[in-house]
Parts: sequence; C-alpha cells; structure tokens
Amino acid sequence: MHLSVSTIFLLTLGSFGAALPGHVPRPTTKSTTKVTSTITATSTTTVATPTLTETVIPAPSTPQCGGKNWTGSTTCSKTDYVCFEFNESYSECIHKSQVQKWTVGKPASP
Repeated sequence: MHLSVSTIFLLTLGSFGAALPGHVPRPTTKSTTKVTSTITATSTTTVATPTLTETVIPAPSTPQCGGKNWTGSTTCSKTDYVCFEFNESYSECIHKSQVQKWTVGKPASP
C-alpha cells in the first residue's frame, strides 16, 4: 500500500482528534459522580493543674510578749524567736532573722 504524504498527515491529525475532511465528530457524553463524606474528629485534652506550696514560719503560741498594761508572758516559747518591742504599747515574738528588718529606722530606746 502506498500512501501520499498528505494522507499520512490527515491520518496523523485524526489520531490527535483533529477533524478529517467530511468527518462529523460524534457527540461525547461525560458522567460525573459526586462523592460526599463527613469526617468527625473527637479530641480529649488532659491538663495538669499545678499545686502551689508556700513556706510559712509558724507563729509562736504567744506572739505578744510585752507592752503597756501587758500581763502575759514576756518570753518567747519558740526556739529562735525573740521578744521585740515595736513601741511602748506593744512587743511581739518575732523570728531572730526579722530583727534587723524591724530595727532599721527605729529610734533608739532611751
């Protein structure tokens, strides 16, 4: 079989979907399918609540130890506590580490 160049060209165009002379293309139909899906996600989160702690120097059993008209004990029952005179009306048992804090700026006793 002997084919001319123009026939080969037309056959090649036809293989790529080009219309051949006198060729009526057939209608094409497309079918589509719509797919719908639902995804439900569940999440659980656990959060630890921090526990707060504080350090407290316990108060002596008798914090007041002197002052004007005081009739109770004038000594402190806890170790490392001293009777500190805040003013002539009130003295209190305080931890010895706090004496410097309360002494600064306090006038000297006469």
